[in-house]
Amino acid sequence: RAWRNLRTALSERNRQQALHQGYVLANGTLFHLTGAVGPSPASGRFESFQTAHAMIRELRRAGLNNVIVVRARHHTIITAVKR
Repeated sequence: RAWRNLRTALSERNRQQALHQGYVLANGTLFHLTGAVGPSPASGRFESFQTAHAMIRELRRAGLNNVIVVRARHHTIITAVKR
């Protein structure tokens, strides 16, 4: 969805929204690769997209197990059990 939002912002020449979506994509990539996220330079808030792989890694790091991923057309549902 972040890619779609970026394309829409670019096609509408909405510079502020395009920069925000670029931040979301960069932050999501950072989260996927390192498990860390950074605040938005504009608002100080945190926003990113999450991949299933990164979410599984973080759930396990937080002490949860029996992680199950169910992918549907528009949603991904991840469940886990606390040890």
